Amino acid sequence: MTLINLLPPEIAEKRKKRQQLVLVSALFCVYAMVLAGIWCYYAMQKRMLTTEIKDLDKKIADLVPIITEVQRIEVENNEIKRRVGVINGLAKGRFRWVTVMNEFSNAMTEDVWISSFLPLEENKISVACSAFSNYAVANFMVSLMKNPFFANIEVGSVSGDDIKGFTITMNYLYGD
Repeated sequence: MTLINLLPPEIAEKRKKRQQLVLVSALFCVYAMVLAGIWCYYAMQKRMLTTEIKDLDKKIADLVPIITEVQRIEVENNEIKRRVGVINGLAKGRFRWVTVMNEFSNAMTEDVWISSFLPLEENKISVACSAFSNYAVANFMVSLMKNPFFANIEVGSVSGDDIKGFTITMNYLYGD
C-alpha cells in the first residue's frame, strides 16, 4: 500500500508552526508559573521573617528592664565585694599593733623609757628612747635582738651626759 499525502506543504508547515507556538506558549506559561511560585515562596518567607523580627524586637524591649536590673545588681555586687575586701583587710591587720606593742614591751628593760614610737614604712618602726647609761642602752639592744619578732635593729647616735637619748629603727615580723 502506498500512502499519498494530499495536504499541501503550506498547511503542514502552518500546523507545525502552530504546534511549535503552542509548545513555546506552554513552556512560557510553565516558566511564568515557576517564577510566580518562587516569588510567592520568597514573599511568604519575607513576611514570616519580618514577623519573627518584630516578635524578637518585642522580646528585646521586654528584656531591657531586666538587663538594666541585672547590670545594677552587678554594680552593687562589685561594691559589696570591694567593701568586704576592705573589711577583711582591716580585720586581718587589726591586732598588728597590739602584737607589736606587746612584743616591744616584753623586750623593754628597767632602765629604758620611750619618748616616741613611729611607724615608718611597711613592717618598720622608729623608737626614740632614753636611758640612764650606755649599759642600759646595750641591755635594751640585746633584749630586742633576742626577740625573734624584731629584725634589722639599728641604733642611732647615743647623746647626753646624765640621761642618754637614742633612736632605734627596726623591722617587725608579723604574719597576717
